[in-house]
Amino acid sequence: MARKRAGSSLKSFVGGVVVGLVVGAVVVTLLFTYNPPDQREGDEVDAAILMEEIAQISELATAEQSYTVAEKVSSSNTLFDLVDIPFTEKFFILTYTGSVKAGVNLDDASIAVEGTTVRVTLPPAQILSDAIDTESFKTLHEQEGLFNPLHVDDVTQYLDKTRQEAEAAALAGDVLAEAQANAEESVRALLGAALPEGYAIEFEIEGTAE
Repeated sequence: MARKRAGSSLKSFVGGVVVGLVVGAVVVTLLFTYNPPDQREGDEVDAAILMEEIAQISELATAEQSYTVAEKVSSSNTLFDLVDIPFTEKFFILTYTGSVKAGVNLDDASIAVEGTTVRVTLPPAQILSDAIDTESFKTLHEQEGLFNPLHVDDVTQYLDKTRQEAEAAALAGDVLAEAQANAEESVRALLGAALPEGYAIEFEIEGTAE
């Protein structure tokens, strides 16, 4: 009786870190489109009004990591899970590119005004999306085995696995730290345009103590 045993050998390259590409565009856009309310020197700053300003941004994507994957996936029918049956090996080699975006959900931010200090509490940066460039798909080689044809599920499982690996690589790198720093820079630029002279802005990350 023959059964299948899946085996795979992979050659994956995950890299091409591009961090902070978004923050510049975000800051410039905010500064050119934002029309702060008129404030007189000495006006009392309302934390609720400041929250309304940053809430308009909602989800702020501030760092991006691109990756390229090339992998060979193969499997053969086996006899009693011990011996590969000749001529039943199937495999394919597929390559594609994608990008992982990280940022901060500003819906969960909070602001407190203490004298002339504005304390902004931001949630920790997180992975916002993992997008595959479908136009980048290339099948370098594929082979069907005897009584062991290729199926759509083979490719689907391959994509799920490699995307998980890409996200894990992003989390292990500096993309979240860069996203957090860039989010603070963007919020600082936005609030700085609305605050009277003499106010300072300080940041905290939710759930951590500085």
